[in-house]
Parts: sequence; C-alpha cells; structure tokens
Amino acid sequence: MPHALVIICFIAASSVLAATGMAVQDVLVLLSGAGGIGAGVLLTTGYGRPRAAAGGALRRIVSAALTPGR
Repeated sequence: MPHALVIICFIAASSVLAATGMAVQDVLVLLSGAGGIGAGVLLTTGYGRPRAAAGGALRRIVSAALTPGR
C-alpha cells in the first residue's frame, strides 16, 4: 500500500506541474531528484533493517564524505 501511495502522489504531482505550463522534461527532472533524495535518505538511515545492522557501510561512506578533512 505505501508503494502505491507514492506512485499515485508522483503521478498527481507530475500532472499538476504539467498543467501549470511546466515542460515535461523539467517535471521529470524535479520528480526524479525528489525520488533520488528520498531513496538516499532511506538508505542512509537504515530504513527496513534491524537496529544492530543500521550502521552499515553506506552510513560510514556518507559520514566520511560529509566530514571535513585535515
């Protein structure tokens, strides 16, 4: 059910943005960016995994990328 709700929201958002006069390519770029950010956040926070495995390799890579170097 949550997956269907997300798909319905993406279709609704794209139709509203296209109806306001925005180019289809711009709509696709905006929605793919939003989807990519959402997926990245879910992967980084360890969504769907047990608490013990939440500190996986992806979290360490993102943490290393965001930490300023010496």
